[in-house]
Amino acid sequence: MLERFGLSVRKVCRILGINRTTYLYEGKPKDDSVILEKMKAIVAKHPRAGSNSITMYLHKDGIVINHKRVERLYSENKMQLNNRKKGHKKYSVKKREEHILTEKAGKWIAIDFVIDSIANKRALKNLTVIDPVSKVAPRIVPALSIQGEGVAEILDEIWHEEKFKFLQTDNGPEFRSSAVQSWCINHDVKQVFSRPGKPTDNCFIESFNRIFRDECLNENYFSSLSEAKQIIESWRIDYNENRPQKGLKELTPSQFKTKRYEKLSLNLVKFWGRTSIPDYDKVTAGVSVLEKMGLNALCKSCKHFSEWIEWIKSI
Repeated sequence: MLERFGLSVRKVCRILGINRTTYLYEGKPKDDSVILEKMKAIVAKHPRAGSNSITMYLHKDGIVINHKRVERLYSENKMQLNNRKKGHKKYSVKKREEHILTEKAGKWIAIDFVIDSIANKRALKNLTVIDPVSKVAPRIVPALSIQGEGVAEILDEIWHEEKFKFLQTDNGPEFRSSAVQSWCINHDVKQVFSRPGKPTDNCFIESFNRIFRDECLNENYFSSLSEAKQIIESWRIDYNENRPQKGLKELTPSQFKTKRYEKLSLNLVKFWGRTSIPDYDKVTAGVSVLEKMGLNALCKSCKHFSEWIEWIKSI
């Protein structure tokens, strides 16, 4: 109409019923360079991260972004793990290396599934959880079915009792689920997967599973799920309280954990100048603060050291 009838832009917009600013608008593409750099850094650190995981990591860093924009950048820059080798159905990804985890009790747990059955021949799925350092089994959860959401709920219950920092698992679908990965990201827990063909990476839970099967599952007949829960919970308590282990210098897991707590408490009592041993939860809180501030740096700084003494004596 502009060229054929020689009308002005104002008249054409009035005839067509559109706003003149809409006609004159020119789209400006967004600058994705900053987001792209962050996405590449996430992929370099987490080679198995997909677009959903990358979106969660960006949200954790305080970046407000729509998942569709992440998917577009993820696809345009060919970050997908779809580089198949000829003749194989395996993905070309970064080689996993052996992880060196902490040797502190309460900072590291390992989980796995042990499958059995009940009287009606339905599968009984047992989620086993163990602290590889103290050998304490905080949970054994039998159920007919446990999905990723159920695993995340159990982990949340354990985390409120022991603020662990490492979660060691195999490559099962429940442990690779978005629910478990989201939980780990939100609670700042590092999930460590076993390397392909290396079940010994999670050797502590495999050893516990053998004991659990030999001493509990193979020795009992479960007529129902409720009976299985009762028998398995009784065995778990007996394992923690009454079963000595050679790796713990012939102490039971509970004795080993208590002995470690008493030794830690005596050191802190000398440090505080106290004559009585405080509660376990208070000692744990004090140790976490020590770990965050660093004992060596704390002793060198008189200013922060005096403030620490006053705070710790008020517990």
